Order: sequence, then structure tokens, then C-alpha cells
Amino acid sequence: MVEILVVLYLVGLLVVFAGPVAGKWTRRAETMAAISTARQVLAVARLEAVKRSVNIDVRISLSPDDRIRLQTIQESPAATLADISLSPRIHFWRHGGSQDDVTDGVRFDGDQIVFLPTGGVMPPEDPSTESTRGIYLADWEGKNYFRVTVESDLSGKARVDKYVGSGYVESGWQWQ
Repeated sequence: MVEILVVLYLVGLLVVFAGPVAGKWTRRAETMAAISTARQVLAVARLEAVKRSVNIDVRISLSPDDRIRLQTIQESPAATLADISLSPRIHFWRHGGSQDDVTDGVRFDGDQIVFLPTGGVMPPEDPSTESTRGIYLADWEGKNYFRVTVESDLSGKARVDKYVGSGYVESGWQWQ
């Protein structure tokens, strides 16, 4: 009987100390999967624009079930190429902004990114917004904020930046 109580006590201690670490790992895995998916959608849209020699739009919205939705659409002839929804625990959320605010969480011209047949993206209508363009995402606890953006109008390559106290940076950050 005493042995069983000791084993239960040790298992209880393990659960108490491992719980927060497991939660952090889960948050990290889901967030990184969502970021990877968003980057992949942008990369495929860019490749399709070059391959098909047409504009390809990536439209970003909040689905009826409150998931971030990325639709890849060929402009002419009109065709939906992909329709992806991210984990429901990932939110549009710019640091300092409101959770699930699409207007603040998607900073391109409107709610879409247009990839050109050259491999670049359509330049912003307002050039002063170039440094803030991106899809702003955060984990469900609001501890880690990311921006998935496009490096330049010419290259069209997707990049991920993380908020680190003074702004969004590409490297030199740690998971919270």
C-alpha cells in the first residue's frame, strides 16, 4: 500500500512540474505549424504566378468558425487553387492590437497579397506602409507575436519576424 502511495505521489509531482512545460511545447508547435503553413501558401502562390504567367491572389480572412483562412486564387481565368484554414488557437493579433481584428492583423493593400508573373508582389498603394506589411499572428495566450511578410516587391519571398519588445525582427529571438 505504501509503495502505491509513493508512486502516486511521484506521478503527481511529475504532472505538476511537467504541465507548464508541455503547454509551452504545445503552443510552440501549433504556432510554428501555422507560420509554416502561411509561408508555404505564399511560396506556392508565388511559384504558381510564375508558372502560369498570371496574377495569383492570396486572400486572407477570418472564416465563419473563427479560423484564419488563406485562399489562393488565380485572377484570369478565375479559379480557386487552394483554401487553407489555420488552427483555431492561432489568431490575427498584432502586438498592441486586438485579438482577431482582421483589419489590424492583415496589413497589405486590403486583405490580399497579389503575386505577379515576375515572382514579385504588387507594390503597396501607400509606400509608407511597406515596412509594416504582413499577416500578424499570435498564439492563443498572446505571448508570442509574429509577422509573416514578403521581403520585397521584387523577390516576393516570404519571411517571418517576431515581436521582441522594440519591434518585429527576423532573427535573434527566443520563444516565450
